[in-house]
Amino acid sequence: MLKIGIADLDTSHPGRWVPILQEWDSVAVVACWDGGSVRPPGYARQFAAEHNIPEVVPALADLIPLVDVVFVQGCNWDLHVERVRPFVEAGKGVYIDKPLAGNVADLQQLKAWAAQGADIIGGSSLRCCEEVKRIHAQSQGSDLHTIFASGPNDFFNYGIHVIEMVQGVIGRERSSPAVAVTHLGSHGSERLLVDYANGLQVVLELEAAGGFFLSVSGGNGRWSATVESDFYRALLQDVVAHFEGKRPFPADIDMLCEAVMVLLAGRESMRRGRLTPVRVDELRADAPGFDGHSFTEDYRASVG
Repeated sequence: MLKIGIADLDTSHPGRWVPILQEWDSVAVVACWDGGSVRPPGYARQFAAEHNIPEVVPALADLIPLVDVVFVQGCNWDLHVERVRPFVEAGKGVYIDKPLAGNVADLQQLKAWAAQGADIIGGSSLRCCEEVKRIHAQSQGSDLHTIFASGPNDFFNYGIHVIEMVQGVIGRERSSPAVAVTHLGSHGSERLLVDYANGLQVVLELEAAGGFFLSVSGGNGRWSATVESDFYRALLQDVVAHFEGKRPFPADIDMLCEAVMVLLAGRESMRRGRLTPVRVDELRADAPGFDGHSFTEDYRASVG
């Protein structure tokens, strides 16, 4: 039995994910804790009662003896490393909800822990969706030339879905480093060009109208899809399979961190001026990050 605990109940994700996890006999959601960044005092007990979770703990560390895996689900990505630390030190598995982190220093810390043996996965559910997996499978044996990926809403919290869709199509076995990101323009959306070491070029359309869309061109075909499937269920199937030791998660820590680095480089290209490429490897640990505290204040106001 895989015992899962939830740390932070800020977004709609815990309420959508727990019922799916509870369908599976091999999984138990055994405890939760909320840090109060978004929800009012007492919300964790209300959430636990609504979702038949047996334990509500008063402190984050109290989850450790109860769980095999923690889901870190706060919307303030600047707190993710702080939340993850005690579980890494205790040898627990960790899933971090998207975005993984918002600055280079935090990404470096997560990679350092993983290099020391910590089992850390996370990121966007769109990486695991049926449409992305289908194109990944259909394009096997093909040299990928160009990918166009589009998605709605804000540049980072939703933009991370778009770059992770692209990574899902590429897959671990065809992964090549993202070298540089160039801001192409802001007419109706934000568009970034991502150049990869193997010659692949990717155009990301962020803050776009409509849903999530992919178009892929390769040496032996073209494929496209609009995402309409149950991507939460697909993600959770992959997360549980990973922690049960059945198959690796579709992305390793390097890919997960690179997704954030691409958007950081894209924002820096916007700052320097349209059509100015920014190398991903020039972003240093003290480079400005996306502000998780400010995002959380706005999110808290939006949910009342």
